[in-house]
Amino acid sequence: MNVVVHLRRGLPHIATAAVALGFLATIMLAHVFSPAVESQLIDDFMNSLHGPGFAVVVVFILSVLRLYHRSVSNYLYAAAAAMTIGVLSEAVQIPGPRDASASDLLFDAVGILAGLGLLARFDKEVQSRLSNGLFLGLGVGSILAVIVTFVPTTLYGYAAISQYRAMPTIVSFENTWEKISYYESWRGLPELIAAPPDWPEGSGTIARTSTSRPYGTLFRVEPFADWSDYSTLNFMAASGDESRHEILLTVRELPGPGRRRGATFERKLSVGPSPQRFVVPLADLQQTTNGRPFNVSRISSVNVTAIDPGDGASVLFDDFRLE
Repeated sequence: MNVVVHLRRGLPHIATAAVALGFLATIMLAHVFSPAVESQLIDDFMNSLHGPGFAVVVVFILSVLRLYHRSVSNYLYAAAAAMTIGVLSEAVQIPGPRDASASDLLFDAVGILAGLGLLARFDKEVQSRLSNGLFLGLGVGSILAVIVTFVPTTLYGYAAISQYRAMPTIVSFENTWEKISYYESWRGLPELIAAPPDWPEGSGTIARTSTSRPYGTLFRVEPFADWSDYSTLNFMAASGDESRHEILLTVRELPGPGRRRGATFERKLSVGPSPQRFVVPLADLQQTTNGRPFNVSRISSVNVTAIDPGDGASVLFDDFRLE
């Protein structure tokens, strides 16, 4: 009988330790055996899982603690245990290819608040200890935490799947999912306008971009990484102000293990008032600026900058695609 009692009392600690060790082991394996091909959106999606993941972890820990003793203090113990797992999960990343991140810890904390807040909202013991105002505030705070925790994961998941399914189209300026990609890679949306009359048929919406800084960014996107099944990158472009502009197309490779940067390809192009389709053979990407071989299955980003915009350069873009 005493053995059963000791096992019952030790169960919460054993289960919590098992969750902690399993969570840390999963993180280590995910970083040591990380997939060779990924995109920035997939990376953002994986990072966004911190919140939902820790919401699940803290709910599990609290559930186990309740098997041992039902008390409001269990919420504090569960939060402390989950946050400790979060700190350790960041610490174990330091020796690997990724770095520890304070923002990840913040999302861990928000996920913990979301999980505990929802459980507390329906806990009669918690309700009996709080005033009506505080209990209402707990409900509102829990809803906000849930939104912050789960909405980014939903959006990134939708965008990553849509990005993959849209291949060989990289950007068409016609789809809702592309706005999420713009926000992450560009940190701002390009201006979307109706295609002018002289634009090729089939284009409803195009992007108008501008800059007044030398080598200022006109366009940037972080596409699906694997281009190995294609032979060319092409896109439509034209001057948006009736002048001719010199632009620089840059394609970057994802860095490999032990490298801070991957290979970089650059090509100067001249854009005039008439719409023109530019075609870049992917074989040319081997002409890198740093002499490294370019792996076309590990594309990081596509950038277009204005080389010397003078008083300002305006350029129209459309239909970035692979063929």
